[in-house]
Amino acid sequence: MKHIYSILFICSSLVISAQTTTNFTSAEGYVDGGLQAHSDWYAANNNGVNFFTVNATGGTVTSTNDEFKKAVWKQPFDLNASGDNIKFTVNFKLLGTLSATANVAIIKIGFTPVGSAGSTGNDESAVTLAWSNWNSHLQMRNEGNGAKLDTASGGASSLLYSNLVGDDLAVEVSLNIAETAAASTISAKLLSITDGTSSGEGFDNATTAVPQVLYDAATSTGSIYGFFNSMSMADANLTGVQYSSLSMQPTVLSISDISLPEFMLSNNPVGETVEISGIEAGSEINIYSITGAKASNHVYNGSSLNLSHLNTGVYFMETPGFAVTKMLKK
Repeated sequence: MKHIYSILFICSSLVISAQTTTNFTSAEGYVDGGLQAHSDWYAANNNGVNFFTVNATGGTVTSTNDEFKKAVWKQPFDLNASGDNIKFTVNFKLLGTLSATANVAIIKIGFTPVGSAGSTGNDESAVTLAWSNWNSHLQMRNEGNGAKLDTASGGASSLLYSNLVGDDLAVEVSLNIAETAAASTISAKLLSITDGTSSGEGFDNATTAVPQVLYDAATSTGSIYGFFNSMSMADANLTGVQYSSLSMQPTVLSISDISLPEFMLSNNPVGETVEISGIEAGSEINIYSITGAKASNHVYNGSSLNLSHLNTGVYFMETPGFAVTKMLKK
């Protein structure tokens, strides 16, 4: 159980660097055609950016029947010390029928130390989004051995859907820096923006998740970049994956007391529902009671939050990268 006073301390003692986001629009310099036409993407061998098609008017990038193609996003970030973290979020839709007869990896998402690296997987750190047909789950898995990522409670980092295709989904992958590469971890969470649910955050407990070359690039010798990689889409009976946005947000430990941005509530005290402004769709929202117990968890999809299940009282609403907001439920 997370204590609310710990949350308040963390929020006052962390510096959250500005989030870098792309929505694949013409205003950001994207043009209809190949992804490699934009300067933020590497066009080196094996990266496969020629196989991803941009619709700048619609703000999407689509990968179709070309499998095992990699696109590296040139948004370099440096981490500095044990406790630093960087989160790479990919928003997307699955296209097709998703009727595989076996467990199939669909997308690989993660970090690489340089734009042209990572073709063998030895220098990158990533997770795979896989379809598990036996229980109709999407699951976050280890890229090397295919093992399910385990949450702190012991369960798999997965979500069950009645209709996956066409949902607005997101994967958050976090690189968590420790004193050494062996002690550092990669974790991931799967979110449905359509229905406001999310899996638990899953960690790779089976293998050393962070290669030394990536650790060195992140902390001393270079920069790290985000990438996504098409996998066995045909085996999953998918016709493609449509990507709508990407974002990177590093969290760097600091003793500086720098104010965090605030999000706004439409009314406070709140009744049965409340509207929120100032945060992006896909953001996770946690609500804690005055004792520090988690009372509610949401994935923001742009609509008002239903808080009818909360009892009357004082609560604290928290979303990563923003100041904690005190809320009174009437």
